[in-house]
Amino acid sequence: MLNKRKKATVLILSLVLMLFIGCQVKDSLISSSESDEYLEKQITEITLDQNKHLEYLVEYLELTDEQIDQIKTFLEEQRSELREKFPREDRKGKRGKLKEKFIEIREQLKNEFNEFLLTILTDEQIVKFEDMRNKLIEERNTKWIDKLTEELSLTDEQVLKVTEIVLYKSEKMEAILKGEYTLIEKKELIVALNTEIKAMFAEVLTGEQLEKLANLMKKNKKSHVGKGHNQP
Repeated sequence: MLNKRKKATVLILSLVLMLFIGCQVKDSLISSSESDEYLEKQITEITLDQNKHLEYLVEYLELTDEQIDQIKTFLEEQRSELREKFPREDRKGKRGKLKEKFIEIREQLKNEFNEFLLTILTDEQIVKFEDMRNKLIEERNTKWIDKLTEELSLTDEQVLKVTEIVLYKSEKMEAILKGEYTLIEKKELIVALNTEIKAMFAEVLTGEQLEKLANLMKKNKKSHVGKGHNQP
């Protein structure tokens, strides 16, 4: 009787384990219909981001009607080609891989747009455009340094060193993004840069501060998925 009970218990536990594993696999994978919905959601977000960006460019660069029409046509064609850049066979698999793939695509779309933009702008507008980008980068770096100073309770000496690290990464990241690398090469370079930056922070921050920084990075990554690279 005891052996029968043991066998029954083992059988039940085995079935429970199999069900649990099955649920985990189901949760981690994405179906074809879900991937289609995800793609449409991403296209909608990209459209909103591009339209918002265009409004800013129109005002800041004082674009002509002809330039605006050229940009709108380019963006529409770019979005229509998005499904070709993201074929159905690439939409299958785990959610994490799907998001990662779309981050690469967003980066590619942004680079293509910037390259196109330089072909239709006047020399004066190009200077303004570069100035605008530099200001945005400077503002982003300043906000991140201020956030780290407050959240990590940095000393005056640490603020100086952290500022150097943030500016160093920003400069290196821009060089990578502007460089003529493939998406895979860029990804590898960014991973290597992030590893270097972590080592630099480890020499400046305490253990407690490093833990807080890791938590900040997680929150920052979640709020910036698909919107370009993250700090620090």
